[in-house]
Amino acid sequence: MRAVTLYEKAAAIAIKLEQLDKELLLRPEWVLRRATAEEIDFYYAKMCKGV
Repeated sequence: MRAVTLYEKAAAIAIKLEQLDKELLLRPEWVLRRATAEEIDFYYAKMCKGV
């Protein structure tokens, strides 16, 4: 199994945020610019756990 890249994690976070708020339109690049790698890893892990 290959590792998930930071870009893929940012894309997943962007999609999840769009699902939660229909008025948002996010791109993975925007998530990468606004958050640190540690923050992206943290939120991606939270999302995968379902918390």
